[in-house]
Amino acid sequence: MDEYLLEIVKALIRIGEAGIPAVPEIRRRRKITILPRNLEHARFLAKELSAAELKDLIRGLVLYGRVERFRTGGSASPIPPIYQEFCKRYPEQEPELTGWIVDNRVNPYDPFGTIAFPNVRSIEQLAQEQDKRARRRRVNEAADVQRYEEHLIEVSEDATQKLPNAVRRGDVKAVKALLGKGADRQKAEGDVGSLVRLAEQHNREGMAAYLSTHDQEFSTNPGTPRE
Repeated sequence: MDEYLLEIVKALIRIGEAGIPAVPEIRRRRKITILPRNLEHARFLAKELSAAELKDLIRGLVLYGRVERFRTGGSASPIPPIYQEFCKRYPEQEPELTGWIVDNRVNPYDPFGTIAFPNVRSIEQLAQEQDKRARRRRVNEAADVQRYEEHLIEVSEDATQKLPNAVRRGDVKAVKALLGKGADRQKAEGDVGSLVRLAEQHNREGMAAYLSTHDQEFSTNPGTPRE
């Protein structure tokens, strides 16, 4: 990290100590990004600064954001990686700092890097909310699977009911489609008797031949939709 950025860090620490929204004096003399936004620099700062300095740096960034919100805001905020390093090193101080950030921030991505849980005030609470969301997602996925399975059953039952009529019409294409949707040939035959005989009774020789030829294929997995 170059000397200019280190000067900005010191200026931000002073703002954090004062607790008053402000723009670092050095910032006014040069229009560049306020701080590098990556984990490498965050780790460097966490290693070089004391707990109090690191906390004041984060507070200074938040307070600076209240003055120039469009220069430090959004998902590219430098606060989350620095905050994460602070919490790793000083977890006992995390709840107090997190609550302060939430109360003073203008960027909803601070301090967690996400806007999914706007009302959480600690990492513990964030983890709880994430767990709740994950459980709701699993419940919804299970419900989706159940609805899909119920849909397949409905489609299969409907196809089974329509199968005898398609045989009577001699509509081979329709029979193929119905079997592909899971029509249960054995169940249909339980209601109307042999489909081959039904085709013969209606003078559908082509259909009878088709059913006879494919008898083994279509009775192997009755009622199972085809891919």
